[in-house]
Amino acid sequence: MATITTVSRALNGYSDISESTRKLIKEAAESLNYSPNGLTRGLVMKETKTLGLLVSGMTYKNIDNNFVFEVLCGINVALPIRTMISFCSARTLLSSK
Repeated sequence: MATITTVSRALNGYSDISESTRKLIKEAAESLNYSPNGLTRGLVMKETKTLGLLVSGMTYKNIDNNFVFEVLCGINVALPIRTMISFCSARTLLSSK
């Protein structure tokens, strides 16, 4: 039976865990349909890997030909995997007042 620390270190790729132990733990995690909780991880690590964006001038009518939309797509491609993007339109904020 592996300890919580061993399981955590195996799932997070630490080199002090043997390949055989890592394989057993990953197989067990897959069989249990385990997936890490990003919010919990953010609280523990004090790092959320979240990018907040506030943009102006983007509407459904002009989204097909919009510079802002192209920039957002570029940001999405450039960000590391597992980075969450929180997006808000300035128009939404202004109209809610």
